[in-house]
Amino acid sequence: MSASSLLINNNANILVVDDDELIRDVLREIFEDAGYRTVTAADAPSALRALHKEQCDLIVLDLEMPGWTASRFAVCCGPRTRRVRSR
Repeated sequence: MSASSLLINNNANILVVDDDELIRDVLREIFEDAGYRTVTAADAPSALRALHKEQCDLIVLDLEMPGWTASRFAVCCGPRTRRVRSR
């Protein structure tokens, strides 16, 4: 099953990474209300630990977290992420 069909069918696990608790909570609520299973992390090291425990189909990453860039995060994720796209 492709990642896009997982998202359309609400079978996806979503990881939300943001140092702002309010943003994490709002995004978690939006995704969970839509039927997605959502895991949150307050920083990149916590997100990496979550990725080692969980299979995530989508990562919503704060691009301005202290001390981390999206590229550094992607490198640390290694083979767990097939493709990283930044918008």
